Amino acid sequence: MSFVLTSNQPDTQLEELKEQYELLEVEYKALKSEYRLWFILLLIACGLLYVINLILYARREQAHFLQAEIAEEKNHIKLEKQQIESELKLSGEQTDNLQELLFRYDLFLRFRVEQQLQMQKNANRVRSKYPALGDAYDKMMEMEREQFNRLVDKLFTVEDIQRLFGIQDKDNILTKNDRLLLFMLANNADNEQIAALLNITTENLKSRKSYLKRKIMEKSTDSNGFQRLIALF
Repeated sequence: MSFVLTSNQPDTQLEELKEQYELLEVEYKALKSEYRLWFILLLIACGLLYVINLILYARREQAHFLQAEIAEEKNHIKLEKQQIESELKLSGEQTDNLQELLFRYDLFLRFRVEQQLQMQKNANRVRSKYPALGDAYDKMMEMEREQFNRLVDKLFTVEDIQRLFGIQDKDNILTKNDRLLLFMLANNADNEQIAALLNITTENLKSRKSYLKRKIMEKSTDSNGFQRLIALF
């Protein structure tokens, strides 16, 4: 009986070792699975951190881009504001200069009209009292008108009318008398004053105004700006 127990002891130990091995193998597999799970979780965490960093980086870059865009827009608005202020200042100065120029022309033309009316009265008086001197006086008035016409060429230039009315007349469409008539209309002169200045009758003046208006309308283009002159009639 003692021999049987001894012979079974190695088998029992072998079974125990086998069980311990299997137990260790199960624990190893469990640990391996656990480590694999932790590794997967670590990879997922690293991936999430990478994605989060990418999102944060993209947002930072977007914020920098927006800041740069806003700064550029502010700078653009500032430059536009400065340009507008400069243009307004220049426009104001030009307006003042043009008003002063128009005022001087107005004084000159009014003086000329009064002079013409007075000379015509004197001519009528001379002719009524001294008929022989009438022709001589008429000749003197004709010479005076020629001098005035030369003065008009120098005063009422194409450049002046372009600046005053904001037009372009590169083809010299407007004649000397056209410019003079436009200046008088801009100064709200009445028909009698304009007729006296141009040495024509009021009836002829109406025809000349109609002709000039029709001429301006026919020659008006988007580039020359002649349509601005229509408001003077």
